Amino acid sequence: MKFILDFENAEIIGDLNTRVRVCVLVNTFNHEKYIEKCLTSIVEQKTDFHFKIIVHDDNSTDGTKRILIEFQRKYPNTFLLILEKENQWQIGNSNLAMLLTWIDSDFIALCEGDDYWNSDNKL
Repeated sequence: MKFILDFENAEIIGDLNTRVRVCVLVNTFNHEKYIEKCLTSIVEQKTDFHFKIIVHDDNSTDGTKRILIEFQRKYPNTFLLILEKENQWQIGNSNLAMLLTWIDSDFIALCEGDDYWNSDNKL
């Protein structure tokens, strides 16, 4: 398994300058039909702490990126987007391993882009 740590071929939108207690990792590829429900279920979590949502898009060819950018603009202090310019899975890179390089929190939670949380108390 090959690991990419620098995301040299990806566009990064957002920042992680603020340390948070929890980072939620979302992997997505061509999830236009599902990603809005996924991200809404995460944003609507009831917590007494700040959390970050780090989304890795593996060069989707549908409208997924547009939806991600809309969420990042609406919640700029919550979202970090990693938008690949080349599909990493096809060249043998682990998307989860790539996401883990961005973590600076006490805990992580995972939600795939075609899934959602059915409780607002997941975190």
